[in-house]
Amino acid sequence: MKKKKHVKKTGIPVIYDDDFVFSNEGEKQSEDSFVNVFDSSLFDKDVPEFLNAIESDMLSVKKRSFVVEEELDLHGLVALEAERRVESFLLTVQKKGLRAVRIITGKGLHSDGEAVLPDLVEGMLRQKKAEGAIKTFRWEHGKKEKSGALLVELSV
Repeated sequence: MKKKKHVKKTGIPVIYDDDFVFSNEGEKQSEDSFVNVFDSSLFDKDVPEFLNAIESDMLSVKKRSFVVEEELDLHGLVALEAERRVESFLLTVQKKGLRAVRIITGKGLHSDGEAVLPDLVEGMLRQKKAEGAIKTFRWEHGKKEKSGALLVELSV
């Protein structure tokens, strides 16, 4: 006798304990009950497309779940002092075992001439990433022109 297949609103089959046999007796019944609840349509999907969808979901989750544990504000500093502070800050937070920090460079709206700190800090972080000292970084609002801060994921 076949049992009715129960499916949640999400399309995920509901599997009950009595759908499985945990001994050698009734092996065939165990196979049949699993086949009845197994969604074979999962195998109809194009694998690369499926993996890309999962990867993009993971990246969007990663962006949303970025929790800043500490930040450094460089407003009002000249390039040399900002460079020293960034170096010191990165060493300190790595020793603390932190995973995510924000470095505020400002957009340069109050600078005489062009903004110096955004390019300086971005260059430093590129070098740190190449050396393996940090995992990755990105501008907080996607583009340098829209952001005044960098989000840095530290190597653990």
